[in-house]
Amino acid sequence: MSAFRVLPAALLLAACGFPRPERVGDAGLDAPTDTEIPPGISIRVAGTGDDANDGSTQPVKTLKHAIGLAAANPGITSIVLATGRYASDGGETFPYTVPANLTILGPAGGGAILAGSTTELGMIVNDGTLQDIELERFTVAITTTGNAHLTNLHIRTGATAVRAETSAKLTVDKLDIAGTAGACASGLELHGAAELVATTLGTNALRTTVDARDQSVVSVSHATITGDSNCGTPRTGVFLASTSKSLTLSDSSIDGGDNGIYFVGTQTPTQATVQNTVIRNTKELSITGERFVLDMHGGELSSGSDALASSDSTATFVGVTIKQHRGFAMTISAGQKLTLRNCMFLNNGSGVYLFGNGVIDAGVTGDPGNNIFQNGVGTAGIDIDAGVNGAHVSAVGNTWRPSVQGADLNGHYASGPMPGPLGYSGQVNFNVPATGTIEL
Repeated sequence: MSAFRVLPAALLLAACGFPRPERVGDAGLDAPTDTEIPPGISIRVAGTGDDANDGSTQPVKTLKHAIGLAAANPGITSIVLATGRYASDGGETFPYTVPANLTILGPAGGGAILAGSTTELGMIVNDGTLQDIELERFTVAITTTGNAHLTNLHIRTGATAVRAETSAKLTVDKLDIAGTAGACASGLELHGAAELVATTLGTNALRTTVDARDQSVVSVSHATITGDSNCGTPRTGVFLASTSKSLTLSDSSIDGGDNGIYFVGTQTPTQATVQNTVIRNTKELSITGERFVLDMHGGELSSGSDALASSDSTATFVGVTIKQHRGFAMTISAGQKLTLRNCMFLNNGSGVYLFGNGVIDAGVTGDPGNNIFQNGVGTAGIDIDAGVNGAHVSAVGNTWRPSVQGADLNGHYASGPMPGPLGYSGQVNFNVPATGTIEL
């Protein structure tokens, strides 16, 4: 007899539009009363259940059995987990592949825990939803290749929390990932042409929160991230981008970690947009790497070694505060173009350092920079390496250290070019070699 023929009559009636059976909560069984049972046919799971039960009038014991019922009967649209721990000692044998278009959910207040033994995969979700569930002790907690939705999940991991592969389209809302300091775990890892849209993401003590590879597309907003600064060999970033497509980060904060955003560099530059985001307290740099196009509006880069060091890239900063870095605020080299508008450089070890054939646009006639350059013990603003021949920096319409190197009491200069040599000793606003000029 097929599995479909043994479905209880209550489930068959519900599928035909007749009144559904009583909710588990109403019947006094073990499913949590604060779980909203979705429409359609549901199977209920509880640690005190029995896999000989039908899952409707009485809960089954294991998620394994519930998934088996759902795989055999497409009319089942959800599996509802009671509070409890679902692990091998209770009869679970991970990994599980979630049938298409199935929702697996636990109580809204948490407490439904899927637990591995650190050696196996957890859940494989191709076209389905996981909601209000906790996962722990898996090599990869969740793997997806299709349209997967993760809502209000908590993952405790020592390896990888979520891996999206091939053409996966992953939607995340309220995902919390916790690692262990020094374990150097990974959060969301994207391969192939996978796409990620994540809202309200929180991570703690991970080596990398998002690792975007290949041709993946990433959009993350309202993320609160505390990085692990113990995981810097090899060099890494809280956001690690080796994708030839795009990375978008908005309304978020990164606190700690090795580097904030690290662009590994691909033949096709990564297109990156960062808005209203704070990156602070990194062990190394706020933003670093090569071959990227970055547009950052608003937010703050603070308290790392440097705010930016990159090559063969284009970076635009508008309305960003760059402060309290131990070294240079920014280092520009080898094909880099840097554009600055309405930014504040405050109390960094030194200003923006240019060498090689990099280009700095800190304001031009008709489009003044309106930047503030008032850094700490070194050069306040722009430092052109003495070995750079013929360098020209445009820095029209900015505010510098007042009463220094010819600036007035308000830190302003009369407009026009100033040829080198200028500076190279003491606390100056800028250094310009003999063969260079700065346009003020």
